[in-house]
Amino acid sequence: SSWESYITFSFRTGLLKNKITDLRMVFGALTHIPLYNAQIEKEVIGKSVKELDIDYVAKRYSDFVYSVNPSHKYSDYRKEVVYNTVKEFLNKLSKR
Repeated sequence: SSWESYITFSFRTGLLKNKITDLRMVFGALTHIPLYNAQIEKEVIGKSVKELDIDYVAKRYSDFVYSVNPSHKYSDYRKEVVYNTVKEFLNKLSKR
C-alpha cells in the first residue's frame, strides 16, 4: 500500500545570535513511536548556523532513518526524502 512509503516530520530549533540553542528533529511513520537522534542533536547544539556542515548533518539523519529498517522496500526513498528535507530546513535556517 502507498501508506508504507509515508514519513512525517516535526522540526524545532532555537536560535540566539545565529547560534543553535535547541534542536529537535522527529521522524514519524517509521516505527510505532516517533524517532529522534539525541547524539546528532548534541553535536549541532551550540554551533553557529553559518559554520554548520549542512550536508553532513542531513546525511547523518538520512543514514539514521535508513538504519531503522534497511530492508524495507521504501527505505532508499525514505533516506533520500529525509536527506533533502533536513538539508532544506537547515539551509533556510542558515539564511535567517
